[in-house]
Amino acid sequence: MHCRWFIVLILIGMMLGLWGEPASAADLPGASLAGLVEEYWNDTCYILSAPARWEGRDWLGAGLVLSTALALYESDEDIQRHFRNHRNSTMDNVSDFAENFGDVTMVLPALALAYGYGKYSGNSELQTASLLSIESVVISSGFTVGLKMFTHRSRPYTGEGHDRWDGISGSFSDKKLSFPSAHSAAAFATATVFATVYKDRPWVPYVVYGLASMTALSRIYDDKHWASDVFVGSVIGWYSAKQVLARRPQSENNRITWMPTVVPDGVGVMFRYHF
Repeated sequence: MHCRWFIVLILIGMMLGLWGEPASAADLPGASLAGLVEEYWNDTCYILSAPARWEGRDWLGAGLVLSTALALYESDEDIQRHFRNHRNSTMDNVSDFAENFGDVTMVLPALALAYGYGKYSGNSELQTASLLSIESVVISSGFTVGLKMFTHRSRPYTGEGHDRWDGISGSFSDKKLSFPSAHSAAAFATATVFATVYKDRPWVPYVVYGLASMTALSRIYDDKHWASDVFVGSVIGWYSAKQVLARRPQSENNRITWMPTVVPDGVGVMFRYHF
């Protein structure tokens, strides 16, 4: 049933897109299926080859990301205990709500509907944000799935510990697909695109990054991911979207960035404003 609704919603979005005027061709990926596949492939290669173009500041940023991931890895079990000790019905409801924003079976149909409506209504910004979000989610999901299959890290709820990595194997058990968090990647990929495309509306980054942070933190709260899984997944989604946007003429780095922050004694959201 879940898969059926997924397909139906995407088809509705496609049908809505048959009406109305498209956005500027310069702002959107290729119009044909072949054009989309080529665009996705080129952007994926661009992202994978990005380190070859990095300068000193980029390598510093990569070092900070790696350091943060390692610090969280060492604190994974302490953070897990913190969340387990602070469960309540209100947080259960918030977590269930936030999880939806990272579920690709809900995110992709919603974005398809948004694109269809954008084209029907002639809203070029919504068309651009929706299509580029779909691409960013698809690409970042590909990266997370590849890492999951390569590492086979045990999920927190299995009780096998945060350091159980089985590496490459033929297993497709969900219990071994903890690293990194695909929900976090999808949520931050979508948030980054919308925050950038709608950069002229100051409230948009607060809303979309806030929802993405809630989604990421919900994965720890629900015992589905370790904190380090969530952080790496969030970075993958954010960076994939940034690189996709960098290849579009309308793209400019938005000044506001949100990321979930988790420490042994609590959780929060890191806010950064670029001057």
